[in-house]
Amino acid sequence: MIERVLSFGRWSDQVGILTLPDSTPAADRPAIVMWNVGVNHRVGPFRFYVDLARAVASEGYVALRFDASGMGDSEVRRDAISSTEREDLDVQDALDAVTRRTGQTRFVIVGFCSSIDAAHRVSVKDPRVVGVVHVEGYSFHTGGYRKRNPLKLLSVERWRRFAVDQKSRLERRLAGQAPEEPTEAVFKRDYPAWPDFSADLVTLTGRGVSLHFAYVGNDSPFNHVAQFWEMFATPALDRSLIDVTYYPKADHTFFDLGERGTLQRRIVGWLRKRHP
Repeated sequence: MIERVLSFGRWSDQVGILTLPDSTPAADRPAIVMWNVGVNHRVGPFRFYVDLARAVASEGYVALRFDASGMGDSEVRRDAISSTEREDLDVQDALDAVTRRTGQTRFVIVGFCSSIDAAHRVSVKDPRVVGVVHVEGYSFHTGGYRKRNPLKLLSVERWRRFAVDQKSRLERRLAGQAPEEPTEAVFKRDYPAWPDFSADLVTLTGRGVSLHFAYVGNDSPFNHVAQFWEMFATPALDRSLIDVTYYPKADHTFFDLGERGTLQRRIVGWLRKRHP
């Protein structure tokens, strides 16, 4: 395995780490591309992208983890475009850079939370994308979700967190301190409408794109693996190209090492199955 710094983009001011396998991969084997999650730089939450890039390289895949423009080591783009256009161009510039450096022309892109927005848009419009991973992606409440949701009241961990929060509030009040103000979101995102996202999935599977969805259950709007098929039950959707995994004990960023390791192994296993 070899790791190299890669500069790319119109002004060569975007920065990433290209992880190469020891042997030259087949030309039709897709490269794996991933980028920032929230305000994290290219290492990903708890170095998840570092570990994933090295794991897929050990399986013979090229991997690029890069900083989107204006984040980490990448400069702000100089062209006057919208944030949506900027995000999409960042990803497409990264794909171009991998092709120039390695010759790979097919890609699997990994979206994690906030980076799923660009990952999904690019996957729909760029035919070079043959696979997409959504970690903590879009979910919509279903009848099944609402029926299962009261079961959260049986969770010991939820009651423990509630008790800790109430204790903290009481201590602040007894100390004469003002209540903590709610934290504003760092990112404001526009989720696609349910029918639009469903139609996009039909488009992607119709093109032969394989999809891997990973959801957590800890304080999540997703509470059972069956919820995915409740959300997207359209007959036009090719289910054979979709894999869904559910981590009921994991939190949003996969803080737990065991859960994070399981996620990594399943993504690598999915690559072996879908893009051997």
